[in-house]
Amino acid sequence: MIRMFRGVLAIGAVLFLSAAPAGAQVDRATLAGSVSDSNGGVIPGATVSITNLATGLESHQVTNETGAYQMADLIPGKYRVDVELSGFKKSSQVVTLEVGQRGRLDVELAVGNFAETVTVAETPQLLQTTDASIGAVIPQSQVANLPLAIRNWDDLLA
Repeated sequence: MIRMFRGVLAIGAVLFLSAAPAGAQVDRATLAGSVSDSNGGVIPGATVSITNLATGLESHQVTNETGAYQMADLIPGKYRVDVELSGFKKSSQVVTLEVGQRGRLDVELAVGNFAETVTVAETPQLLQTTDASIGAVIPQSQVANLPLAIRNWDDLLA
């Protein structure tokens, strides 16, 4: 009886301890940065708009007194980041955020007319400077072609 109790207790402990890492899985991304002028001075009050190119979902934020912004809980994918403030040229960049990434995008606004827009056609990949974890975006078409019993992506987490 004691031997069976120890066996059940050991199995329960293994199941309990193996479930803890599964809860730590991250499926979102964060984008942060600062906005400055061409002389390096910070620009508070600039509007940072981020648009998911796949869904069209938009999020807006105003930079704080140090010119910084942070947008958390973003779905991984391609985003267009627009930064604008009256009296400066609008900046527009396309970035790709990966699963669990804490990307940083610092933007420099040039002084200009109200109607001028600066569009950066190609931006380098964002560097992950806060941790070394690996993540990737798996397109829906690839998940649909995987040999899963009920086509549930949760089966891939094991």
